[in-house]
Amino acid sequence: MKTRTLKAFSLVVSQGSLLSAARALELSEPAVSRLMRELEADCGLQLFDRSNRQLVLTDEGVKFHREVQRVLEGIEQLPALASDISA
Repeated sequence: MKTRTLKAFSLVVSQGSLLSAARALELSEPAVSRLMRELEADCGLQLFDRSNRQLVLTDEGVKFHREVQRVLEGIEQLPALASDISA
């Protein structure tokens, strides 16, 4: 799984739509949709319920999102960690 894809997933969840996430990432909506399908295929989970032309997180999606948030926060802390290690 790529960090970019995880960030896109996090944005789709926090922004509430593919379009908002696409704008934030400066990507097209179909590109973000494709990233979400690839993520579901990579992790083997159905993260979204796509009924009524809306993306609604499934229970699996909620649990996965929690873990993705932890991973992304850890990645953001890596520069400070590297600085501490080198000091």
